[in-house]
Amino acid sequence: MGADASNTNYGKDNNYAVYKHSGTDANGWTVDGSTHIYLTSEVATIYAVSPSSVVTSAPTGAVTATSTVNIETFAGGENNIDTDNKNLITAAQSATNDINIAPGETDYLYAGGTPPTASNGKGVSAPGTSVDLTMEHALAMVSLRVYKGANYKGEGHLTKIQMKNSTSSSSSTWKLQKASSGSATMQIGDGTIALGTGTDITYTRFIHQTRAGETSDGGAKYCELKEKATGGSGDTFSAPAFSIMLYPIAASSETTTGIEIIFSVDGTDYTVPLGKTEDQVWAKGNNYIYEATLDGEGLSLGSVTITDWKSTSISNGLDLIQKPENP
Repeated sequence: MGADASNTNYGKDNNYAVYKHSGTDANGWTVDGSTHIYLTSEVATIYAVSPSSVVTSAPTGAVTATSTVNIETFAGGENNIDTDNKNLITAAQSATNDINIAPGETDYLYAGGTPPTASNGKGVSAPGTSVDLTMEHALAMVSLRVYKGANYKGEGHLTKIQMKNSTSSSSSTWKLQKASSGSATMQIGDGTIALGTGTDITYTRFIHQTRAGETSDGGAKYCELKEKATGGSGDTFSAPAFSIMLYPIAASSETTTGIEIIFSVDGTDYTVPLGKTEDQVWAKGNNYIYEATLDGEGLSLGSVTITDWKSTSISNGLDLIQKPENP
């Protein structure tokens, strides 16, 4: 958490604190360490980001809405499952939920809305020491829910999903990019992300869904595809969605995309071009859930559902403290 240092009381050494959460209470936030933001009668504007590791040290200059931190999406190794399984998405045996992510992902958050203010409350009509923060996601999420058709004769073992730019991608097409330096920057005031000079990135996730009687080592890693249930609204989602966090892609004038998704099933790679329509532009805080079906003629993408991913990670009632006489 950072305090706007536009006045003398919230300058160097009094504009930064790390908070940690403990327990299940939404208000269970306490300062982690000895660094506080000591409030005076002057008003401080409060900004916040998560995780705290994106701020490697206390700010030395003014903290403002346009101050930035470095962030980086998780590509995942293209060839093998990491020894620590960071690029392996594992869903529970009976999972049908919208979000299943790899352990290597980092969910970058910022305090959305109008930045709250705080003071020691002793000034005229001054705010108090407590602030409410609604933490919003800075990245977008794409999720893939995969089924097999009744005429597919293989076992239907999905082992890997890749999202990458096709060889036909150009500077004018909608495509996946990362900062050439490795890290993008995120403004702490509104979560705006800048890649600077971009370069292509490929996202790779190995896939697993636990099976009945599976031992701790799990054996072979795969998700056994199911046919999509029909006949009732409760049967609509009979398979889990496997999710990837990536940099948002803003609305633009491009009408084509150079992005393709590769599904590895039963040892065969099925490459599906990702069509672009305006409702498929990937905005921060949204989860874009694509349905894919593998049948006897190949694999195809169907409908896309956009769900609000902004309702998680809300913290309330963070209490700052008054500046002591001799801090």
